[in-house]
Amino acid sequence: MDQSLFNEICLQQLRLSGVHEGETVAVLTTGD
Repeated sequence: MDQSLFNEICLQQLRLSGVHEGETVAVLTTGD
């Protein structure tokens, strides 16, 4: 699975969980 697809899945899961945009960015940046 490539990184961009992985990020898209993460974003979808976070949206379903009701996570706000700022928190989403923090999660993706710490995931490096």
